[in-house]
Amino acid sequence: MGSKMVLISKPGVGSTFYFDVSFRAMESKIEDTGNLDLITNVLIVDDNDNNRFILKELLAYKNMVSVEAKDGAEALKLIEAGHKYDAILMDYHMPGMDGIETTRRIKSINTNADDQYPVILLHSSSEDDVIKAGCAELKIQHRLMKPIKMQQLYTALSLLNVQENIKPVVSNQSEIQKHLVKDSRSLTIMIVEDNTVNLFLLKTILKEIVPNATLFDARNGKLAVDNFIEISPDLIFMDIQMPVMNGYDAALAIRELENVGRVPIVALTAGTVKGEKEKCLAAGMDDYVTKPIVRDTVIHVIGKWINISTEPVSPVSNAIRSADDLHFNSENLKNFVSDEPGFMEKILSMSKINLNNTFLELEESIMSQDLKSIRSIAHKMKGTALSACFDVLARQLDQLQSVQVFKQSEVIVALTEIKEELEYLNTHSN
Repeated sequence: MGSKMVLISKPGVGSTFYFDVSFRAMESKIEDTGNLDLITNVLIVDDNDNNRFILKELLAYKNMVSVEAKDGAEALKLIEAGHKYDAILMDYHMPGMDGIETTRRIKSINTNADDQYPVILLHSSSEDDVIKAGCAELKIQHRLMKPIKMQQLYTALSLLNVQENIKPVVSNQSEIQKHLVKDSRSLTIMIVEDNTVNLFLLKTILKEIVPNATLFDARNGKLAVDNFIEISPDLIFMDIQMPVMNGYDAALAIRELENVGRVPIVALTAGTVKGEKEKCLAAGMDDYVTKPIVRDTVIHVIGKWINISTEPVSPVSNAIRSADDLHFNSENLKNFVSDEPGFMEKILSMSKINLNNTFLELEESIMSQDLKSIRSIAHKMKGTALSACFDVLARQLDQLQSVQVFKQSEVIVALTEIKEELEYLNTHSN
């Protein structure tokens, strides 16, 4: 690689090894970063020297000049001196004066600070409730969770250029609905999904964020294709694994039917198979969402593909965890879905009924040693488990879905574990 390792060693002191490696930087797609041309001068406020260095380098890569302040007091001095910035990257957790208080004082210095000093707040998850309240109070429209990722930073900065299309961060459900109702046109959204729990969940979320939209559901790909011309949807959410016709074939067929414009198709999948996203795009889909279907992700998709103003959100990781799994992750479910009274209870009730009924089909497939059916049913059950935040069950089903060769003893053990977990959930997840 054209490098060499250097060793510096002193007896009684220690040894230092180092080497240089050059990497080729990959350019970001224009649609991912938006227009950053208007962001040329950024103030970085962070007490951590290393964090400031990383942020400075990320900004320099996009030809942005940055000024550093090691705490809130130093940032205030720069503002009071009349320096102007296109954006401020503000750390929340700093000694003496935190990021919220620093932003509050900046706004008190200049009543037009919203326009002249747009703030992106950097924080960790431990202060989330405080962050939400502070952002709502100070109308901080963007926040990023540490560690800061390059693409998320560029995306947040690019959104500062379109202030007229961005709504303030809001702190409760009624506020979100108030902002979105204003922009809700007479939209038609098609949901192609055979899982009743996931269908109910997605329809509930859509009714909340685009209340004026007409929702049409199809339980398999063929029904979606047969009704496409008549329905003429503005957006399609497309499940991948369905009976009669799968999502790939349905998307290809819909593209053949289109004669005026292109309807965005968003893939819905519980799969984590490498290359699945690429396969969806190759089939003519435009976007890819992994289950569980979470509210913030739906908001992001609606804003991206139908051009409705929505609350900026960071990407949500939906990966199944291999450690620290919970039988029922109630906190995740609260964060994922609507806080409408009785909603969680209904989701849990529907999920358990669905899982118990489908488990009977799984037992029959295992008795018949039908590996294709076993994997298909396990995939379907996993989607339900993910939506209900049944972490352990989702992991068990994911493992069963991944089985490549039928070995009766191993499959029976997996079935027993799944049955025991279902029995536990039937008793304890209320």
